[in-house]
Amino acid sequence: MDTVELPGKLLGRCPRLSIVGSSGTGKSVILEKILRFRHDLIETHRPIDTLIYFYLIKDDQVFESLAGLFSEVRFVQGIDRFGEIMKEYEAKAKETGIAVVLEDLQSFSGDSQSVALAWTAWAHHWPLSLLVHTCQSLYIKSKFSTLLARNLTGLFLTNSKRLKSSLPAFGRDLNPSNPNALLHAFEEATHKKHGRAFPYLFVDLERCEDDSMYLSGLFPGEDLRLIRFSHEKNQTENA
Repeated sequence: MDTVELPGKLLGRCPRLSIVGSSGTGKSVILEKILRFRHDLIETHRPIDTLIYFYLIKDDQVFESLAGLFSEVRFVQGIDRFGEIMKEYEAKAKETGIAVVLEDLQSFSGDSQSVALAWTAWAHHWPLSLLVHTCQSLYIKSKFSTLLARNLTGLFLTNSKRLKSSLPAFGRDLNPSNPNALLHAFEEATHKKHGRAFPYLFVDLERCEDDSMYLSGLFPGEDLRLIRFSHEKNQTENA
């Protein structure tokens, strides 16, 4: 088996992520871990001390768990004022790392020009340190959905039957030369033999062209596993 050298910071620089799955499949658990372990996972030259959290329905338990992780936390219901609020932090983004979360706002964010700007120009030029979008589906028709999808750097796919049914089509879009790789990787990562309460597959969209690369167990305390697919063959190994 070929040796694969994984990056020291598994989510890279300025990650733009989606966590996808049905309710009850662990999206909020994964989100909390991304935010808690952000400095272990993200390549950054400054602390990520500010969180701007846009949400649809208030969840006091989630809010309480996140409030102690950052020096400044701002919770905002809806995205009607997304562009206006983000502009307030433009100067601050030059000085400190800023994380932005959109929780279950997929039906609205896909039609927002300001959200599209955040995922493209603002992410690079301010810069923003982390953007995370939680959503129920891989596919939704909206004005900027294609642009947002093309600018993602990674996907967390939770163990959802409805999500699994859409993976064959998404796998063909992701890797036409090996369209079954994504579904096979998902089945391996979410198999009950691993004993995880909320299993997931991480798809590294920056490293999945000719050699598709998928990971599970990214967070501290988990068993990091690399699932590689190349030329219709799969390899699984501890990383």
